[in-house]
Parts: sequence; C-alpha cells; structure tokens
Amino acid sequence: MDLAAIVLAGEVLFEFINKLYITRLGKAAVVFILVGTIFFAFYKSWQAKPFVGPEELREIKSLSEITEKNAYVMAVASYYSPWVYGFSQRKTIAPGLFEHNKWDLLTWQTFWFTPNLELRHQLLNKYEKPLYIFTGDKIGKMDFSADKAFVRISPRVWRYKGEAKEVK
Repeated sequence: MDLAAIVLAGEVLFEFINKLYITRLGKAAVVFILVGTIFFAFYKSWQAKPFVGPEELREIKSLSEITEKNAYVMAVASYYSPWVYGFSQRKTIAPGLFEHNKWDLLTWQTFWFTPNLELRHQLLNKYEKPLYIFTGDKIGKMDFSADKAFVRISPRVWRYKGEAKEVK
C-alpha cells in the first residue's frame, strides 16, 4: 500500500509541477519547495541526538581498551547492540543479533528474569571467556552486584568470571 501511495503521489506531484512550472510563479514555487525541503532536512539532521547518552557511548568505546582483544561483549538489550558492535571492537553477543549469539528468545528471557543465579551461570557458561556484559541506562539495566561470579569493571560493564565449563 505504501509503495502504491508513493508512486501515485509522485505522479500527481509531477503533473502539478509541470503545470505550475510554465508560469513565473510556478518556477518560484518549485524553487521554494526544493530549498525548503533541503533546509528542513539539514535542520532535522543537525538537531538529531544519538540514541545513547554521551556517558554510555564513552563507556562503550572504552571497551576496546579495558577488555582483552579476544573478549566477547554481551549487550543485554538489542537497543544497545549496534553501538556495542560498532564501537567496542570486540565480538558482540546480543539478543537475536550477530553471529556469536547462541540463545533463542526464551533463553534470553530466562537470563533477564530468573532469580536463580546458578541457572544464569549455566546459560553464560555456553559462551567463551573472557565475557563482559554491558548494561545500559535506558533499557536492559541489570545489577549483578549480589552475584560473586561478576566483577564490576565500570558503571555499566561487568566481567563474568564464572567457571568456563561447558553446560549442555
């Protein structure tokens, strides 16, 4: 439907501009519309803000310095996944994304919501170590401070130091 509406609107706009373009007023209207469109596009792009805050972005970028080169970084929310993937320079694990993800949606939900720490460890042990977890401020805020298998590296980054045994 959208594609058909765009094609039909384009045809109507084309005919409208052709009829207006014959007059001096029509030429001025076309120039005004084009200049206005370009100005509006530049204005909106100038006003655009990134999806993550400056502190979150700084922390994501720091992952390339505070983690080992062979480390994996897990973004617990897909909201942050492209940012972690693009700026951490590390192999990224994210819900439903990227080649290193080994969990389906049900497993991710278990990880997010289970109060059972041992079950959470079993899930995380499916991944190679060293494994770091990025928790954001907007979505995916998780606190691992009560779990001895995690070490806080920075306000939003945790290192999972659990045993690297394979769980099936």
